[in-house]
Formats: sequence, C-alpha cells, structure tokens
Amino acid sequence: MKQVILLFLTLLFLTTIPLAQNNQKDSFLIRGKLLGNYHGFIYLKYENKAGVKIKDSFLISKENFYFKGQVNCYTEDAYLRLSSTSLRFDEPNSTRVYLENSEIHITIRYNDFKSIKISGVSTKNELEDFLIKKKKIYDTKIEYYEKLSSKSLGVNKKYYDTKIDYYIGKSIESNLKYSRRHPNSNASAFLINRGKGRISDDALRQAYFLLSKKQQYSYYGNKILMELNVRDSINNQIGIKAPLFSALDINKKYIKLDSIIKGNYVLLDFWASWCVPCRESNPHLLTLYQKYKERGFQIIGIADDVGDEAKWEKAIFDDKINIWPHILRTIDQKEINRKGADISDMFIIRFLPTKILIDKDGVIIGRYNSEDNLKLEKKLNEIFHF
Repeated sequence: MKQVILLFLTLLFLTTIPLAQNNQKDSFLIRGKLLGNYHGFIYLKYENKAGVKIKDSFLISKENFYFKGQVNCYTEDAYLRLSSTSLRFDEPNSTRVYLENSEIHITIRYNDFKSIKISGVSTKNELEDFLIKKKKIYDTKIEYYEKLSSKSLGVNKKYYDTKIDYYIGKSIESNLKYSRRHPNSNASAFLINRGKGRISDDALRQAYFLLSKKQQYSYYGNKILMELNVRDSINNQIGIKAPLFSALDINKKYIKLDSIIKGNYVLLDFWASWCVPCRESNPHLLTLYQKYKERGFQIIGIADDVGDEAKWEKAIFDDKINIWPHILRTIDQKEINRKGADISDMFIIRFLPTKILIDKDGVIIGRYNSEDNLKLEKKLNEIFHF
C-alpha cells in the first residue's frame, strides 16, 4: 500500500512540474520594492494577453508590492505609477517598465522612479546585447545628428541629412537581419515594430510573415499587422473619390472641397505650427503654388492645431502662406468625437506633413510625405506640362 501511495505521489509530482512551468510561461509575477517613506497604493498599467488595457493596484506593505498578470510575449508599453490619473511626462513617481511572462524583480525609489532597477526580463537583456553590437552604427548616427545641430553648418545641412538617413537605413537593415535569423525571438517583433515607419510596404510585409506564428500574434507582432492594414487602407485611397468636407477657414469664410475641386487640381496640406518638417517645406510649397496657380492649382492647409489657434494663425502669416485657404482638422470643435468630424481621420493621416493631391474629377492621385517634395514637383510638372 505504501508503494502504491509513493508511486501516486511521484506521478503527481512529475505531472505538476510541467504545469507549473507552463503557468510560469503564461503569466508574469512582479516582486517589487519601493524604497523611501511612502505608504499607499502603487498602480501598474499595461495591455494584457487579450489586448485589454489593465490598471492594477497594490497597497504597499513594508516597502513591498506584487503584481500578477499576463502579457502577449513582451512589451515596453507598461507603466508603474503612484498616481492613478497623472500623465505628466516629468512625473517623478512614474516610469515605463518592461514586461514578459516571467518572474520580474523591480526596485524603485520614492520620487525617483526613473532610476528603476529591473531584472528577470530576458528579452530586455537580449535587446541590450544586440544594441551593443550595433553601437558603431548608433554612435556614428548620433555624431552626425550633433553636427547637424551645430549653428556653424551653413550649406552642409543636406550632406548631414543624407548621412543620417544612411545610418538610419543601416540600423533598420541590421534589425531586419536579426529578425530573419531569430524568427521566434521576442526581440525580433520589437525591433521590426520600432523601425516600421521607415520600412517599405513590401519589406515590412515580408519581415512580418518571416516571424514565427507566436511572434506574429505577439504584442508587437499585432502592432506590425495593424501598420500593414493601415497602409493597405491608405494605398486603397489612391484612385478613389476624395471624401468631401466643408468648414470655416481662418477668415471665418465657409469653404467646400467639392467647390474648390471644380476645374482645379487641389493639394490638401496636412500640417501643424509645431511641426518642424512642415514649416521647412512651406517655402517649397509657396514656389509650387506661385508657379501653377494660374493653371488651375489650389492648396488647402489643414492644421493639427485645434485648441492652439493663436500659434496656428501666427505660423500662417510668419511663413507667408496666407494666400490659400486654411482650416483646422476638426470641422467643429464641439463635434470632435462625432464620426466624420475629423478631416485627418477621413484621409487616414498618420504623419505630418502629409500632402494629398486630388484631380479635377475629385479623385485622389497622389500622397506625399516630408521626403517627397521632388516627387510632388515632378507630378505637377507632368500635369501642367512644364
């Protein structure tokens, strides 16, 4: 009988080990310590395995706190805070944390959360090792950034811009190479997502489908897929009728897109007073407007300055672009949340500046970002036969 009981206990022990390991892989456990004189709640905000935003809390006891939960592989988009509401960037009792389904040890200090010490997140270590190998590329890029910011550059700005773009490209190429070699690594999906804004549609799609299924469905894998879906939506806008809108311009004059389109090619310039590349492209836009306006070329400025109209108006006059209509991205501030009230949403605007070219029939024929000034100019040359 003792042998039977012993055998049963042995089997039970052996079967519970894999279960414990599996549970460990499916969830995280944070063992935290908050140093300093603080007695109250600490909050953890993150997105769980199902993509639901979670705000968990723990009443600190003898400087200790604990959190349990599940995340989708790995994320850096999690936050520890003492305030449940403050979103201030400079909040001393708030910090970003790295999460994956493992046992994580965190030490933080009251009023100095930025000096956080965290261990147990293997992906963080993996990324740090990879970034050390990329250090030469990173250091060279930073060197050119510092030279670009120097006031004594003069005519060398274009040269340094080119160099910076080259090393950004080298960095992204290195990330993609790593992801191809390590398709099941949490770091791979993270690195692809980190540089996705500068990866072409085809290259991003290929990188995504070369990831393992686990990583495709991971937190950052889902972000890459969302990016691809948005790009498909944007690409599908080329060749279709532009969504119509009407709004009060800066002079309180009522304008309608369909009225301006009649007999004209219309460029929608999505910009903002605080957007440096937008402001830098305004002289070129002025040149194009003066060159083609008599041939049926119109511009509508659509600004992302809702709530800061004074700076918007000042930028328009400072840049001397008050010679074409200007409106804000929202048709009516009282209806910002109403479907169809946001012009940027109508045209799927994700980056500033973005310029959208519409032909005389109201069909979208081009979409241009801050690096496409020459492409836009070439397109207008073709249209107006210069």
